[in-house]
Amino acid sequence: YDATYHLYPVAERAPRYFGNGTLTADSRFVSTTSYDPVCGLPATKTDWNGIVETYTYDAYCRPYGYVNAGSGNYVNTRYENEGSPTTQAVVTTSPRTNGSGEVFSRTYYDGLGRPWRVETPGASATDPARITDTVYDARGNVQKTSLIRFKAAATESETIQWTVNSYDWQDRVVKTVNPDSSQKLYQYAAQSALVTDVTRLPVSLTVMTDEENHPHRSYADADGNVIALQSQLGANWVTENRTYDPLGRLLGVRDPKGAQWTYTYDWLGNRLTASDPDLGNWSYEYDDAGRLIRQTDARGAVTTMAYDQMGRVLRKEVTEPGATVATLLAENSYDEPAATGQSHNAGMLTTAANDNATVTYTRFYNGAGDKSITSTTIDGVTSTTTVEHGPSGKTTAIAYAPANIVVGKRTLPWLYNDADLLSRIPGLIDSTSYEADGQTKLITYINGVTTSFSYSPTRRWLDRVTTAKGTTVLMDNQYSRDKLGRIKTITGLTANDNWTYTYDDLSRLTGADNGGDNTLDETYSYDSNHNLLSRTRVGTYTYPAATAVRPHAATQIGTKTIGYDANGNMLSDGTRTLTWDASNRLSTVTQNGATVTLAYGPDGARVKKSWAFGTTLYPDANVEIDRTTPGTDIYTLYPHPDAKIVVTSGSTTQDKFFLHRDHLASVRQVTNESGTRVEQTGYAAYGEATNTTMQTKKSYIGERFDPETGLMYLNARYYDPAFGRFISPDDWDPTQEGVGTNRYAYAGNDPINKSDPNGHLTIGDLFSSPAERDKTHGENASQFDHMAAEQRELGDPENLVSTYEDMAKRERQRIGKTTMQLALQDGLEIVDSASLGLLKGISGGAKVASAVSKSAPINETVLNITRPLTANDLGLKGALTELKGTFTVKDGAATVYVDMIRGNITNPMALVRNLSETARAAGASSITIRGRLANPALEKVLAARWGLTAEVGKGTDSFTIPIR
Repeated sequence: YDATYHLYPVAERAPRYFGNGTLTADSRFVSTTSYDPVCGLPATKTDWNGIVETYTYDAYCRPYGYVNAGSGNYVNTRYENEGSPTTQAVVTTSPRTNGSGEVFSRTYYDGLGRPWRVETPGASATDPARITDTVYDARGNVQKTSLIRFKAAATESETIQWTVNSYDWQDRVVKTVNPDSSQKLYQYAAQSALVTDVTRLPVSLTVMTDEENHPHRSYADADGNVIALQSQLGANWVTENRTYDPLGRLLGVRDPKGAQWTYTYDWLGNRLTASDPDLGNWSYEYDDAGRLIRQTDARGAVTTMAYDQMGRVLRKEVTEPGATVATLLAENSYDEPAATGQSHNAGMLTTAANDNATVTYTRFYNGAGDKSITSTTIDGVTSTTTVEHGPSGKTTAIAYAPANIVVGKRTLPWLYNDADLLSRIPGLIDSTSYEADGQTKLITYINGVTTSFSYSPTRRWLDRVTTAKGTTVLMDNQYSRDKLGRIKTITGLTANDNWTYTYDDLSRLTGADNGGDNTLDETYSYDSNHNLLSRTRVGTYTYPAATAVRPHAATQIGTKTIGYDANGNMLSDGTRTLTWDASNRLSTVTQNGATVTLAYGPDGARVKKSWAFGTTLYPDANVEIDRTTPGTDIYTLYPHPDAKIVVTSGSTTQDKFFLHRDHLASVRQVTNESGTRVEQTGYAAYGEATNTTMQTKKSYIGERFDPETGLMYLNARYYDPAFGRFISPDDWDPTQEGVGTNRYAYAGNDPINKSDPNGHLTIGDLFSSPAERDKTHGENASQFDHMAAEQRELGDPENLVSTYEDMAKRERQRIGKTTMQLALQDGLEIVDSASLGLLKGISGGAKVASAVSKSAPINETVLNITRPLTANDLGLKGALTELKGTFTVKDGAATVYVDMIRGNITNPMALVRNLSETARAAGASSITIRGRLANPALEKVLAARWGLTAEVGKGTDSFTIPIR
């Protein structure tokens, strides 16, 4: 802490700073902070790599400037026209990725501190800005929000598309009317009796009736846990049940036909066992730091992990049943400096290796962005990808070696428009224009081919996509949709491009009719547990009993008999024989006497595919090296999802191709550098390509199809489009949105509107509303989910599972929302931290007060101790930086009272510890918190460490923490 006041932490040393066993001390692992003497807030922060972040404040200690000396990124904040309710605004500016100028965001707020308009830049300085508006009702609820639109000139009229909300007397939404007049309805009720098919007594019921008049019920227990979900299917209700313990931990799940999941935990909350109807029985062991060190799966394979003193995995290996020697899965090194140059590698994974591949990672900051270098060595072949980023982290150049391909460079970078949206990639894309909400409007490739997109003006989903070279139209798909956005028809250039689709009440595909090729027509039927029961082109699917082992794994599909191992992995289907490695990854596929062998790198991604006629290496997801011809390597590179570059070793000739996609990102057309179509294909409903000679490996939903096996590699798992099912079970949490209890179903049985590109999580189609932004949020959510799953697998060594889960939830909640809605969803923390510190009456705005006792003061942060401050009070003073509220410590009293409002609490455990220390120093035996909690992370800490359960955040006006 600082030497003068002993209040402010000025240096923090991480465990690697100190020696530990064979690891010598590393002096880089200290971060330092200096403080603004007036505001008591950080003025500079220096991280382990010596990167300095600088913060400045205005006279009211509001954020004024931020600069990152490493990346060159900055955020300037200005406060305009304060005191004028119609023009006061908070304006932030940041650097554009390239070129001069800045990207701005102007948020107007009213006299109650509520944002009512957000304005962001157009494509150029002369183009209109993008705006979205919010209107509030008399109680401060959001009455309506507008879709993002381009700002009209003063002389122009404009049509505003509103989404309108209605509320009940408790400020709960009861109706949401979309701009096309379709609507969702909400009903709420208390429950005091058991409900048919619901295994536990619920206390509340929420019924949401969607735009197509389908009702969906959600039952909750007294702690707010959702214990049952019901959806109506014809005259029946399909029910999924869940069970929780008093600490909110998931104990069990029951699917609609009775299949059961059960979980047990130790006293620290670590999961000890998982009994899964499809995956089998798994067990877990942890060290004294709560880190997962041993995992045993249903086959008896044992995976072990070892860590460094910072909780990072050093070694991961697996031993198969009966084996005496373990197989290395990953051996990791961290913090290694680059061989040349001043790298910034402290704190990051720098080498990961196993018997199949070695990967090294290096990062350099240059004051105007960064450069990341990834080198992967497989079978003695090293491939290096270098990616350069601008100040905000967006790509400006990519270079590949030894292919010697450069896509952009410092003097000729990828270009972004005034809104910082990608507009041009040298040598690939000439120009890109966008709709107001950021969806692509028109993209022009260097070969003269264009793809244009049009969207519903009221719902913003894709209506039409057209690809053409001049007057020659290559693809023209027009989509009609129902009120839920489900595609009803596709009308294309030819009869074979025309489709008609039908769905059941659970949005599962029931019919697909092709206008030109009757062999592609199909009808589908499903069981209530989402098992696919029949499809006309394949036949009948047979399953074990609903409560038997692997109830979702078909044992017969048409005439094919299917076998599985104890982990639920497919072993045979009458045509193919499959083997799996000890980590549940597909290892070999044998059919007609030919075997395909697959290998995986230290991060679990596929790095190699070998078969009788050749080998393909995959250094990363966007690089393929074909080694079929001895002595010759053919590199296929995907620097952008719409482009691939093919080059042969020893040659300087580049062949460029452009991939033109449909609403699911499936590749439908391929054109060469002159704009001539060289490949095209269509797809049956579940993804079978109609052109079986297609050479472009990235095809259906933009992922790789392996013609040698008939399977699609969807990263975490393999999918069989002929069966319409995965060939192994999903191992993610079945209660997670987009996962579900049917471990083998693909895309929730709706392959027309959804996809599963990472093998775990179903997402909406590429051009849902609004498309590219939603896709980004979906990908971010998937990534955070994956990070959470990894942390959970490792025993949560850094206590990040809940953080990642919350981040994933946050990203998923952002899907389909306008910029204004996102600002509101973020609470007022963006605006509040910047501008609202002095505004009064904020309790009427943006539902801030809904999380607290109505008697709690709203806009003050007061430390009121009825005696002079002492050193013993410093913990509480530090806590004030994270929590807004009124604190009263009575000298010698029995209780410290805390009126709690809200907080962006980054370290809830430290916060509660500080409160405890202050209360103890004051002679208090307990802390009483008055006001309802609205912070999930703090709720978890209070529940886990202090045994508080039902009271926490569930409407109780006060509760007590004992001091111990």
